Amino acid sequence: MPHDELTFGLALAGYALLAGDAAARSRGRRWRALTLATAVVVAAHVACVWGLRFDWSLDRMLAKGWAGFVLFHSALAAVLAAAALGEPWRTRFVLGAFAVVTAGAAAAPFRYAELQWTAAPLFSTASGALAVAVVGRLRRR
Repeated sequence: MPHDELTFGLALAGYALLAGDAAARSRGRRWRALTLATAVVVAAHVACVWGLRFDWSLDRMLAKGWAGFVLFHSALAAVLAAAALGEPWRTRFVLGAFAVVTAGAAAAPFRYAELQWTAAPLFSTASGALAVAVVGRLRRR
């Protein structure tokens, strides 16, 4: 589709920011600016999905399935809530959003041929964030 590079480039950038925020928070580091930057990039990605892929049509988006629609917008809501809330809710929402986005995004490169190119950056980002989080947790003990 036209504009996939922009749409999913923003998705990968937003995911990298979210992963970094989640990993940092698991190590006890909380940077509100990172959460806000994540929300801006994720909102831009969602706007591109709605506008460029689905031409602002709810019917076209729902044709991909209700589960994906709910997962996609739940992740958006969690990211936006994280940006708006104070601690400790911000951290809870960042970590929850990371889990939801990872679960939802993991299938995309295998389900949609046009997104196969996102598999390596997606899984390397997820693996790196999880490794940093685990090491951070172990060191804090």
